[in-house]
Amino acid sequence: MARSDKGCGPQLSISEIPTDEWKVDRLGEFAATEHRAIVADETTLAPRYWRLGMALNLARKQIRHGKWLSFLESYEIEKTRASKARAIHRTFESEQDVDGLTVEEAYARRERRGGGRTSTSEDGVQKLAAYLHTLSDCVDGVACDAQWSPPEAVVELLSDLDQAIIKLERLRQELQSQVATSS
Repeated sequence: MARSDKGCGPQLSISEIPTDEWKVDRLGEFAATEHRAIVADETTLAPRYWRLGMALNLARKQIRHGKWLSFLESYEIEKTRASKARAIHRTFESEQDVDGLTVEEAYARRERRGGGRTSTSEDGVQKLAAYLHTLSDCVDGVACDAQWSPPEAVVELLSDLDQAIIKLERLRQELQSQVATSS
């Protein structure tokens, strides 16, 4: 197997391409080398996602209700990538905080909300605020789709929507109760 002695120990030559003749150990070694290179390259993307999220979070504050998806489309920004970038920005205070993380690692910390830190009520409030922003974005996105749905599908959607509204109303009542008791 062609190897290079650069770096920390022997490495596969970049010019090699796997073939059917390679044994499974050689393929595994090649795959592991490629995987390490990909992960190393991905760590440079997390700060870019953070910066993208910062720009989008700032823009979101200035965009009228119902215009968010049009904004993303006009700049050819994928909705899921935008959502991930915004979540990463909300989770980390600076781009240096994501330095050395892959995008998936940074996003996973957002999902666990705290990544090992002790959860505080402030974390809970931030998590709820992030969820409500995401929910609002999602509603904007599906509202257009719903108008083209067949009537039989709309009946089921209305039932699901009613259940979601009931749960959101309970949340509103709980939050209002907290405000009333703290006054």
